[in-house]
Amino acid sequence: MRRRACAVARWANQRKVALEDIARLIHVDASTLRLWFRLHDRRVAQRTAAASLGPTPLDCPAAVVARVRHHLALFGPAIGVPSLKRDFPDIS
Repeated sequence: MRRRACAVARWANQRKVALEDIARLIHVDASTLRLWFRLHDRRVAQRTAAASLGPTPLDCPAAVVARVRHHLALFGPAIGVPSLKRDFPDIS
């Protein structure tokens, strides 16, 4: 309920509707709505990025990416992963 009320209130506030009017429309006190905003902002600020699973991704140089794309253009999308691993062992 609070999250939805905050979302609607922020949407209306961006459209220049006064906070007191929004609070009256959703039947809460304006100070309560301000408190909900602060609590929501605090929770959002404390969120951390989700940890990625698996090995860290590698950034391939543009020349290697071009070689792989050329290889795929030659042999088509039906080429299997074992063939790609054999032909490009440094990036598999």
